[in-house]
Amino acid sequence: MLVTIATYLFPHEAHIAKARLEAVGIESFIADEHTTNIFSNAMGGVRLQVPAEFAAQAQQVLNEPTEIESIPESEMGSEPTPAVRPCHDQASNSTFTLSGTGTKLYGKRDKDSDGWYTATEFFCFLHLPIVPLGCYRVRKVRSLPLGVQYEMRPMDANIPQARNVYLVAYGIPFMVYVLFNLIAN
Repeated sequence: MLVTIATYLFPHEAHIAKARLEAVGIESFIADEHTTNIFSNAMGGVRLQVPAEFAAQAQQVLNEPTEIESIPESEMGSEPTPAVRPCHDQASNSTFTLSGTGTKLYGKRDKDSDGWYTATEFFCFLHLPIVPLGCYRVRKVRSLPLGVQYEMRPMDANIPQARNVYLVAYGIPFMVYVLFNLIAN
C-alpha cells in the first residue's frame, strides 16, 4: 500500500524529492502530476508516495538538509563561461505561454552539426508573434514530460530571422483569407 509523504504545488518539486529518495534506494511514485493548474492545492497538489514500510525512512531523508557542491575557483578554467540559461519551451521560467499568450521561441536558422541553431524569442498573443524580445543560439538538451529543455546563448539581433517569422506567422493566414474570399465570390 502506498502512503503520501509529501505534497507539492509543482511537479518539478516532487521530482526533486523523488530523486533524493531514489538516491538512497527508496522507490517512490508521483501522483496527480498532470492535474496541476491554478487549483492544484485545492485538489491536494502533486503527491509523493512511497510504500508504507518506507514512509518513516523517506520522511527522514526529505527532512535532511541537502548539500550543494561548489567548484573551487582554482579548479575553474581561466576563460569565462558564456551566459547560458536553461529554458523549457512551453513549460519554463524563461519562455512561457498560457493559452497562447506569453513568450515563445520561433524559427530555426543557421543550424550546425552540434545541434545549435538561431531562434528568436517573441512576446506572443494567441500564438501569434507580436514583439521580438531577443535572439539566441539554441540547442535542445532533452525532452521533458511537459516540454523540451533548451540551452540558450544570447546573441545580436537577427533581422532576417524575425522577418521570416513575421512572414510565416502572418503571411500564411493572409493567403488563406485571400483564397477563401476568392473562392467565396
